[in-house]
Order: sequence, then structure tokens, then C-alpha cells
Amino acid sequence: MEALSAYFSEVIITCPFTTCKIDSVYTTYKAAHIKFIPLPIVGGDTIKQKLKILTAFPKWFKTYKQLGYWADIVYMRLPDNVSLPAFFYYLFKRKSAFITYTGTWDNYKGEALTWRLEKWLLRNVFKGPCWVYTNKPLTLNHFHKGISPSYNRNYWHSQTMLVEKKKNDFYNGKEVLRFITVGALVPHKNQVAIIEACKLLKEKQQLFELTIVGGGPLFKLYKQKIEELGLEKEVVLAGKKTRNELAELFIEADFVIQMPYQEPYGKVPIEGWFYGLIPILSNVGVSEAFTGDGKFGYLCSPADIQKLAEIMHSLYINQQRFVDMIDAGRMFAFHNTLEDWAEQYNSVITSTYVRTN
Repeated sequence: MEALSAYFSEVIITCPFTTCKIDSVYTTYKAAHIKFIPLPIVGGDTIKQKLKILTAFPKWFKTYKQLGYWADIVYMRLPDNVSLPAFFYYLFKRKSAFITYTGTWDNYKGEALTWRLEKWLLRNVFKGPCWVYTNKPLTLNHFHKGISPSYNRNYWHSQTMLVEKKKNDFYNGKEVLRFITVGALVPHKNQVAIIEACKLLKEKQQLFELTIVGGGPLFKLYKQKIEELGLEKEVVLAGKKTRNELAELFIEADFVIQMPYQEPYGKVPIEGWFYGLIPILSNVGVSEAFTGDGKFGYLCSPADIQKLAEIMHSLYINQQRFVDMIDAGRMFAFHNTLEDWAEQYNSVITSTYVRTN
């Protein structure tokens, strides 16, 4: 949002606010022209928690009205509890708006009904610019393919010398390969498949290290799994990390592995490309784009542990090929920075609204 705000004279962000915990990972907004309107935190998994959302409606709609008078254009991110009623409010008011759907664009088993409703609304009701995370062709003119960037061009350049060292190490051949996976320790992220593939890799007498970054309800279960498989020396449960701590881990790693069953935007692999990490990804969401259709990465079914282990084992042979793969992947990342993201949004918004108003 800070990158996009460069194209606007004033920006107000309204969202729920919470007290920051000591171990929270967060980023800050530094632009002086960005202001905030806090909203109450409501929602949850239980019926009681969901009904509590109704109590927040007066505050929400008061804020919608306030922003409707003030703003020239409204940006909404779906799926989201706050944005869904805002969608109907600004649609009724015929307010200029643009939207990003940050969830998985293809329907999937167990998906929330409200999320499917929101996708239906975007396809059949909303006519403004809408960005989605998908590799499939988009048949409606107001849809645009998008990604979720993390870094700017200056940061890309700042990592070049470290990446050159990584390429040189591959050219000479590495005996120990280092893998990293990042994400909440929850079932659909499927870190268990990576752990089990590591067991097969160890059986082939290969030397490796895997760092699992993230916290969540499966932490203890994964710790037990690692011990049962005898992987205590090879696999590390690192827990939650700050952005700077994660950057250090990316610098030390060679490959990023993500095996989720659903993944809307693949933030981790594109971050990895800034550090020259070659991705090994489940063939879901927009993963094909992050591997260049196999030119600079690897794809695998999230349920095929044997195939994942075979891919990992193949990495020890002919490592010189990784030099060109890193160059190609880094160039992909160079054209998917925060600046590129903001420039594309501004171009579409301008051509849609400024020319016609």
C-alpha cells in the first residue's frame, strides 16, 4: 500500500487494530500522507464469534460513509469480513473502486461459502478493475493477473553480490544442500510432506539441512515426527522469525520448498528469488509462474512424497545448471517488485477512471 500510495495525494487505510505483541512480526508505514482509521476486531470460527460481527456494523458503515465522502476511489481486498459489506455499500453508491482478491481463485473443497460468494460477485456484478492470483486465462476484461510482491528494486540490487557467491558455490558443486520452507504450521501448508521426503533423501546418503520457519498448532506434532524419523540433525523447527531474521535464513539457503494444497499468491518463492533461491513448489495456484514452467524451478504434486524426494535427490547432480536457473529466476523477480506492482495498478486505474470521468 505504501508503494501504491505514491500515486495518490492522500491515503486512508481502515482496518481492525490490535495491540502488538512482543513476538509479533510486522512492518511499518513511513509515508506521512497515509492515515489510519481503526475498526473493532470481530469474527472467528464459532457461531457466537460470527454473530458478533453484527455488533460492528454500525461502526463499519459509519466509516464507509465517512470515506465515501472523502475519497475519490476505494480499494478493497477480498476475502475479508470488513470488505464484503463495504463492497455492497460502495456498489450501491456507485463509487469508483478497484479490488484485489487475495484468496485462491479456483474453487476448492472446504472453501468458505462467503469466499465463493465474493468470487461470484466479482465475476458477475463488479465491473471495476480486479486483480486475481491465477495462471489460467481470464475471460473478462476487468480482470487482471497479479502477484503479491515484497521487495523493491533497490533491495534486488543489494542482494546481487550474495547471489553471485551462491552461483559460484553451485558451479563448484556443493556437498550439503540447504532447504527452507516458510509458513504457518497448519494442515493445508503440508510441511509434513517435506519432512517425509527428507527421510527418503537421508536414506540415499545425501547431506542436507532443512529449516522450517513458522509457528502454529502443528509445531509439537512436527517436532515429534522429526524425532520419530531420526531427522533431528537435518531438520530444524525454527519457529516464527522477523523479516530480518528470515532474510538471514534465505541468504544461507539454496532452495525454497513449499508444498501447500492451496496457495493463492506464493509470496515465499518470489521472496526467495531475491536471494537466488531456486523454488520447489506444489503445482497449485500461480506456482507455474514462479518456476517459469520448469525453466527456473520445479513443480510437484503436494501428495507425491516420492516424487518430491526424487527432485531433491536430483539436485546433487550437475549443479552448474543452477547458475542459469538463478539468473532467469532473478530476472523474473526483478520485473515483479513493489514498484512494478504499483505501476501496473496505477496504469489500469488511470485508464479506467481518469479517462472516463
